Amino acid sequence: MAGREQPSFNLAQAVMLYVYECFQARKSRTLEEAAAPPRASEREVGLVEETLRALLVESGFVDPDRPRHGVLDLLLPLRPAGLSPDDGVDRGRCES
Repeated sequence: MAGREQPSFNLAQAVMLYVYECFQARKSRTLEEAAAPPRASEREVGLVEETLRALLVESGFVDPDRPRHGVLDLLLPLRPAGLSPDDGVDRGRCES
């Protein structure tokens, strides 16, 4: 009789451990998401793009007839990184 109970007991322990690990993984993922800084909206990133384009055209760095060409290359690594409002996204910081 004890031999038959042991496999069920081990299975119950395994299930309990599995559920515990799933709970811990979910809990840590939720904490990471909560700790992430807010991301800039598409509108804010668009404002950065407009300001950067104007500055680069004014400085002569990019061709005024094709201003998006250089700007998109510069913004390419910033989009996946996720700008935050603390990164100076608003135009006031860019113009000062």
